[in-house]
Amino acid sequence: MKSIHLKIATLILAAASPSAAANPNLKPVYQSQVVHTDVVDIKADLKGAKELYLTVTDGGDGFVADWAEWMEPVLVRADGSKLRLTGLKPKAAHVGWGQLGVNTRSDGQVPMRVKGRNVPFGLAAHAPSLVAFDLPANVVAFEAQGGIDEGGTSQSSGATVTF
Repeated sequence: MKSIHLKIATLILAAASPSAAANPNLKPVYQSQVVHTDVVDIKADLKGAKELYLTVTDGGDGFVADWAEWMEPVLVRADGSKLRLTGLKPKAAHVGWGQLGVNTRSDGQVPMRVKGRNVPFGLAAHAPSLVAFDLPANVVAFEAQGGIDEGGTSQSSGATVTF
């Protein structure tokens, strides 16, 4: 199943940036376990990176209600200050259904809710999706939490994703 996720991520990446997808040295700096009802901490070292690609794929049950959210995503600068990723415009966004939600769900509705709590800011995309950003200078890390919005977990079809 892992190879299927990587192939999907590669296909999405190729759509966003053909030159990046052709780079054999390009490797994920973070990959979550399969997420269903839990929330995962996402931390990625970005020292020296010029771009950030956020991907989410189906967790193995088919692309049904996979309403993924990067909750409170921030870029960490070398001086320790943080910049909300939602304040930057993506250079590319390819989503499996709906739209890229910036502080909204993939269907454009608010509030974003994961596990019974409102998400104050974040990005939402239905798997499979890729969101690409050019990074500002001095960014050394990316931090967020990943989860599935209640719009997906409330559906009887199930929802699983991998960030």
